Amino acid sequence: MKRYLIPFAAFLLGSTLIASFYIPIFSWAQDGDYSSSQFARDRAFVLPIIAGFAIQSALSSILRFHLFIPITDTVHIAIMMGATGGTSVTAWWPCAFITLPMYYQSSD
Repeated sequence: MKRYLIPFAAFLLGSTLIASFYIPIFSWAQDGDYSSSQFARDRAFVLPIIAGFAIQSALSSILRFHLFIPITDTVHIAIMMGATGGTSVTAWWPCAFITLPMYYQSSD
């Protein structure tokens, strides 16, 4: 049971953590009504980011606590943790290059 409870808890904690940072900061930077309308408009982008962070948290907990991987050699675990971090950074770059130009367009 522990094998499934820890990743599920990490998933919930990860999604709650990223949402608790995103929503208050966005509300602080904008007006409350405007930020809620922006969230409603951009939920197709925001919710997958929250879900992706939650999935990454669950996967990291699986690797960290050796839940589904036999503990014979810890070197392989370190390599796998490095691979997940590299995958996360690699997945972030296309997202940044696609979305950042939309926010920094010149108003000529």
